[in-house]
This record gives sequence, C-alpha cells and structure tokens, in this order.
Amino acid sequence: MRPIFFLIMTMLVSVEAYCLTAKEHFDAGMQHFAEHNYDGAIVAFTQAIALDTTFAEAYYDRGRCLVAKSKYAEAISDYCRAISIDTIYADAYCYRGTAKYHLKQYEEAVRDFSRAIYIDTIYAERGSPASGMKRLTGTAAGRDRPNEVDTMFAKPYANRAICKAALKDADGALEDYNYAISLAPHWPKLYVMRGVFLHTQKDYTAALADLKIAIKAQCSLSFCYAESGRIKVEMKDYDGASGFFTKAIKCDPTDAYAYCMRAWCRSQMRDYDAAIADANRALKYHPDNADAYKERGYAKSCLADYEGAIADYTRSISIDSTVAWKYCVRGAAEDKLGKHAAAIQDYTKAIALDPKYGYAYYCRAQSRIAIGQKQEACADLHSSMDAGYNISREFMQKNCQ
Repeated sequence: MRPIFFLIMTMLVSVEAYCLTAKEHFDAGMQHFAEHNYDGAIVAFTQAIALDTTFAEAYYDRGRCLVAKSKYAEAISDYCRAISIDTIYADAYCYRGTAKYHLKQYEEAVRDFSRAIYIDTIYAERGSPASGMKRLTGTAAGRDRPNEVDTMFAKPYANRAICKAALKDADGALEDYNYAISLAPHWPKLYVMRGVFLHTQKDYTAALADLKIAIKAQCSLSFCYAESGRIKVEMKDYDGASGFFTKAIKCDPTDAYAYCMRAWCRSQMRDYDAAIADANRALKYHPDNADAYKERGYAKSCLADYEGAIADYTRSISIDSTVAWKYCVRGAAEDKLGKHAAAIQDYTKAIALDPKYGYAYYCRAQSRIAIGQKQEACADLHSSMDAGYNISREFMQKNCQ
C-alpha cells in the first residue's frame, strides 16, 4: 500500500509542476534572474514561452539572461521576437541595441536606441508609458521610486552615447551624455560614463569633475579613483596620480593595476625603491602580472641593476609579448651591459610590432654605431625622423655626414 501511496504523491507533484501557468513560470524566471541564476531563468522563461508563444516579456527577459551570458546573437533573436509581438516595447529595443553594441554593430545599435527614445518620448507626451516602462511607471512601486523611472528614460541616451563615441561622433556622444544626466542627475553611473568619455577627449578638468561627483556618491569607487589617477598621469601630475592610486588600493588592497600604476608614478618621481615595493605587492596578489614585472624592471634599470631589469623584462615579455616598449627598454638595459647584438635584436622586434616606433629606430641606430654599422645606423635615423622622433636629428648630423 505504501509504495502505491508514494507513487500517487509523486504523480500529483509532477502534475502540479506540469500545470504551472506561463505567468508562474515567468515569475520563477524573474526570481532566478534576481539571484543571477541565468541558466535556471532561461529554463523558466522557455517554459513560459512554450505555454504562451505571445509572451513578449518572457522573450525579453530570456534575452537579458543571454546577454548576461555573452550570447548576444541569441539575445538579439529573442528581442526581435518580443518586438514583433509588441512593436512599442522600448526596453526590448534598448537591450537589443546593447547586444548589437557588444557585436560592434554600432550603427544598428544607435538605431535601436533611437527607436527606444522615440517610443518613450511619444508615450510620455501622451501620459501613458510604453511597453516595458509599465513595469515601474504603471505601478505603485514606480510612483514611489521616481528616480528609477528617470533612470530608465536616461539609459537609452547613455547607451547611444557609447555607440556614437565608438563611431567617432564625439559631439553626438557628449550631447547624449548631457541629456541623459539632465533626465537622471541622481544616477552617479552617468557621471562615470561621461567622465571616461571626456578623458578620451582629453578634457581632463571636466572628466575629473564628473568622477569627483561619482566618488562623492560612492559609485564604483575603486574604478573612479584609478581613472582619476590615469588622467593625472596624462597631465604629468605624478604626485596627484599616486594619491588617487593609493585611494584605489584602499578600496581594493589586491588591485594589481593600481599598484603597477603607482609604481610607474613613483619611478617618474625617482622613488625607485618604492616603485619596486609596489610592483612586488602587485606580484604578491597576481604572480603572472606582466605589467608588474615591467614596472619593476624599469625601476631596477633606473637603479643601474641592468641584469635584474633584463630578467624582469624577459619575464614580462614571456607573459605578454605584444608590447613594443618592453623590447625597447630591455634593449636599453642590454646596451648598458655592452650586449649590443642582443639589444639590436630587441629593437628589431619592437619595430616589427610597431613600424612607426621612432624611438626604437633611434635606439637601434645607437647600438649599430657602437658596433661600427654606420650605414645601417644612418638608415635607422632617417626612419626615426620619418616617424616623427626629431631627437634623432642631432645624432644624425653628428654621425651621418
């Protein structure tokens, strides 16, 4: 009797699970999504779609899961299905644009973000939300949290700005960032995004001002401090940069990038021992960090420890052999030890990676002069000048007459 009882109970549970409605599967998917269980969410949304093939939100949210898993082409397919069911689904256009951005389809992404903006604008003017916006604007939660509604309206402008920047439309990108901030001035992430963009445009003062606002709002602190430090490096304010990297390290004591950048700043301020200490800290947390070996090698070279520098540069190159500068500095250390043939090989590798690297031609010319290859050296000096490295002119006048 008991085995039959358990069999019946199992069948009842199975039937109950089978009889879940599309909405119940969808709600389960949303719970999985909130817990970042994207695989579980995809299963639940797929079950909802199987029961209701016109369930636009299920396609949309399955698309969001697929984006989270970097499956952008599949996500686009789901967003297209959602839009075919609900042609005013602004969020679906917005997220489809995001997926297209990740696939570097920038122009198509701009069109999707523009469509989302158009739909939002039209329905805002009518006093009723477009599809997707109903999640907040049409609910008590939305009325209680107006900032979230503002953020949703601002998002397509911010995303379109990123795509315009990728398309080299700097004016258009800045206009979109500015408008996004006017819609959601409370959203600190927008200041981070605009600050990074302004950094790329070398508007350092404005970029630092935006990052300062984000920092005050406690938004992405480690990143904002590091980004501010990078800006200060480009301004050649190494002391100020070092201060920002120190703050980044306080946010994350294992941040190898911040240690490496502070090491570079300290080398520029001729505090080589402190630079080596920072590189060592980076390597403590990330033993295979190529930049840490590079920065430690540079500091050792400045302290005339050329053998130690060469060892560190060699380790860095073994991890990442794509940076021309590393071959140049290793070549310079080899020159200091009289290893001119090895230095020439390194400068040649640097030039192979970057044929317009004027400094590499200049250094190879010096090595060739040292071993009596005057004709080859003069050819290198001409190439260096052609690449815009004008310091070669004086050396060429002295050795190539």
